[in-house]
Amino acid sequence: MTDLLQRVAENVQEHMDAILKNFKPDAKITVLVRFPDKPTADFCMTGDDLDAVADMVERRRASVTPQAGSRLRSEFVPGAWRCPKCNFRLLQSNLNAADGTVTARDTPGDKCPNCAAPLWRVSWKDEAQENLSIAENQLERALAAERKLAEALEVIRPFAREAATWTAEAPDDYQIKVKLATKVIQSKLTVGHVRAAGSLLQKENGND
Repeated sequence: MTDLLQRVAENVQEHMDAILKNFKPDAKITVLVRFPDKPTADFCMTGDDLDAVADMVERRRASVTPQAGSRLRSEFVPGAWRCPKCNFRLLQSNLNAADGTVTARDTPGDKCPNCAAPLWRVSWKDEAQENLSIAENQLERALAAERKLAEALEVIRPFAREAATWTAEAPDDYQIKVKLATKVIQSKLTVGHVRAAGSLLQKENGND
C-alpha cells in the first residue's frame, strides 16, 4: 500500500468510525468509491462480509419503487426468486380473495429454507436459459425413450406372432405367460418396455 493510499484509508476509517457512532454497536459499515469510466480503480473499505454486502445491495435493488426503477424491474421475472448459494427457487404469488385471481407477489420474501441466505431476483435472461436447458434435457430423454421403445417393440413383435402357436400347444394361459416371461427376462427388458411395446403393437394390429 502506497503512502497516499495509506493516508486515504486512515482518513476514511476515521469517518467510518464517526458514522457508526450513530448506530447500534453491532452495525457494519462499507465504503465504496467507484469511478464509472475506470472499472478497476474502485476503492472499498468494509468491516463486513462482502457476500452479506452483496445480498444487501440485491435487496435494495429489489425494493426499488416502480416509478423510480421501472426499467430495473422489467429485467426480472415477477415473483421469481432464487438462492445464490444452493439454487433453491421460490415463486411468490398473491391470491386475491375479492375476484379469485392469482398475481405475482413482487416484494422480497422469506430467506432460503435450506441455508437461510437472502433470495435474489431471477432475470428474464436466466429464466430463458434455464427453460432452454430443461427443454433440451426433456428432448434428449424423449429421444432416448423412443429408441428404447423401438428396441422393445422389435423384441415383443415375434412374441405376438408366436402367440397362436403357444395357445395351440398350451391350452392354459399360465404356460403361455411363463414362456413369454422367460423370453422377456432373457432379453433384459423392463416391465415398462414390455407394456409400452405391447400397447404400440396393439395399435399396429388395429391399423392393419
